Formats: sequence, structure tokens, C-alpha cells
Amino acid sequence: MIVHIFHILSRNKITSLLLFLLLSATALVNVLSIGGIMDRMQYFFLPRGYTIQDISVLYVDAKNKDDADSIKNVELYNRLKVSPFVENVSYSTPNLIYNYTRYDMVGYNDKVFSAYLRGGTEAMADIMQIKMVYGRWLQVSDYSTNGVVITPEAAIALFNEENAVGKSLEFQGQKYHIVGVCNSIRQNNRTDFSPSFFTYRKTAGAFTIRIKEGEEKAFVHSIESILTAVYGTGNYTLDYETMQHQDHRVNQVIYTELFQFVLLRLFILIVALLSFLAVIWYTIGRRIQEWSIRYAIGQSKTQLTGYIFLENLVISAAAFAMVLFFTIRHFGVETFATGFTLAAIGINTFLMLVFLWIGIFIPSRKIKRLNMSELLKSE
Repeated sequence: MIVHIFHILSRNKITSLLLFLLLSATALVNVLSIGGIMDRMQYFFLPRGYTIQDISVLYVDAKNKDDADSIKNVELYNRLKVSPFVENVSYSTPNLIYNYTRYDMVGYNDKVFSAYLRGGTEAMADIMQIKMVYGRWLQVSDYSTNGVVITPEAAIALFNEENAVGKSLEFQGQKYHIVGVCNSIRQNNRTDFSPSFFTYRKTAGAFTIRIKEGEEKAFVHSIESILTAVYGTGNYTLDYETMQHQDHRVNQVIYTELFQFVLLRLFILIVALLSFLAVIWYTIGRRIQEWSIRYAIGQSKTQLTGYIFLENLVISAAAFAMVLFFTIRHFGVETFATGFTLAAIGINTFLMLVFLWIGIFIPSRKIKRLNMSELLKSE
């Protein structure tokens, strides 16, 4: 039967070639679309790197620039620290959920990688629950001696080993000394753990605050009186938000991007599969006289439907084999076997078979209504 199928295909070279090319394009588009969706979705469900409950960020500045801002910052810091609603407070902001200060660096074996530069104090590490893997956290003296704390990803990228305490690195023309390696940092829940560097930094007018559990509303109500005592009535600008709000704001953009990406890929997927159906229906329709003749010489309608299915299955298998070959060449055998590509191939195979069945089932109803009048028309 297979030999007969190949004989039929060879007699319909143009139609078979057209269907083969379209099925190849459909399979390739489907694999890329499904693989892209799966790749984005895996980052969508990644856990965050830090507990951000009851943590807030406060930015404040005096409207009257004649005021001694540094003195005001110290006074505000002290008032926040003794607030009955505050558990801990730090100068500067953690920039752990999002950070745009990314730099390209040359690491081990001259390999270039991207790293995030972050700042912080001792209190910030405690507030954000940063844990030390090797060495110690930053101290005030590290500001003048260029001491830094790095993540394991940065240590491996720079020195091909995780414990890099005591080593040095060059950055923007200055030499920095590694005093500690902390736990991994996730830039956001769409990206994996990223190489990061911490330097000792106090940011003027910026404070990270851990509020006592259940005291968030009470603390918000107390902010105005604290700022008035420090800066005077209305003589300040304030920007206050919780880390949950920051996280939601950043992830809202990420979720929108993900939705648009998935919607576009699904649209492409549906168009490709519907094109697949259209060509099958077209090729079956233009050969209706051939099916009438085969029916007249003794082949049953069930056999005719089986021939149509096998023809398209052979073409689909050939097209899929070609796509599989180029996919493996592009991704490599190891990535193909262990990554999302294998799952994408499996889902794509299932969808192609479903649409192939749909493509055969509907035209087969026309074959079941074949009669001798179709044969006479063909003559």
C-alpha cells in the first residue's frame, strides 16, 4: 500500500510539493511558536528571590534647597528608626526587584557577560534578607577601600569558582576587592538569577523600611507628622510605595508583554494550522474526479478515505522530519533533548495530527456521497 501511495504522490508532483512546503512551514512555525510560549511561561512562574512583605521605600526631598539636606536626612533617619511602627530602616534603596544599571564586563577566559550594579548598607542586607555564602557583608570602611559583595553567578563568570573572597576585579578603571559572596539575586520573575555587585552606598533622601507586622496603615498615617517635624509644614516632596506595589508595577508590564507575546504566537499558530487545512481541502477537492474513477473501478469509499489520510500523513512525516533535522542543528542535540524543544515537538505533533484528522474528516463526507454522475462528469 505504501508503494501505491508513493506512486499516487509522484503522479501529483505539483500538489504534493505544494503540500510538503506548506506543511514544512507550518511545522516550523508551530515549533517556534509553541517553544517561544513555553520559554516565556517558564519565567512567568519562577519564584521571586526575596520576601518583600511589609517593606516600603520612601523618597523625600526638601522644597527649600537652602536647607542642609544631609542634616535633614540624618534627622529623618533617626526619627524613622525610633518610630514605634518601624522594625528596621536603611539609607538607599535595594533595587533588587528591578534595576537598570547593567554593565558589560569581561570575565573568565575573556568571556563577556552582563552584571547589575547595586548599592546598599548593613541594614539593607538585613531588611531584604540577603544571606552571606562566603565572607562578610559590606561595612562603612568598604566605601573608601572599594570593597564589594558579589553573587555566585558573578563569581563564576569572573573566576570560574563560587568562593571569590579575597580576589580583585577591574571595573570602569578602578580596582575593587571582593569581601563577600551573597545569595543569588533574581532581577525579576521573568529572568533567571543574574550576576550582581553590591557596593556600600547611601542614597540621599531614599530609605528602605521594614515595617512591623500589621502596622502598615499606622505607619502611613504617621509619615506626614514625621516629615513635618523634620522639614516644616509642606516644605517637602514625598514619594512612598510598598515593595509589593513596586513589584506589581514592574510585573504588570511583564504580564502585558507576556500576554501580547502569547496572543501573537497563538494567532500565528492558528493561521498556520488553518492554512494546512485549506491546502488539504483544496488538494482533495481538485482530485474529486480521480476519487470517482477509483470508486467506479471497485475501491470502497472507506479505502479512498484511507488513501487520502495516508497520503497526507506521508507528506506530513517527511515535512516534520525536515523540520526536526533543522531544529536539532539549530539548538544542538543536548538542548533539543533536555530543553523546551522536545516538548514543543511533542505538542506540535499532536496538533498536526488533530488538524490532519479534521482536514480528512470533513472532505471524506463528500467522498461518501460519490456516485456515478461524478464519473460521467469527469468523462
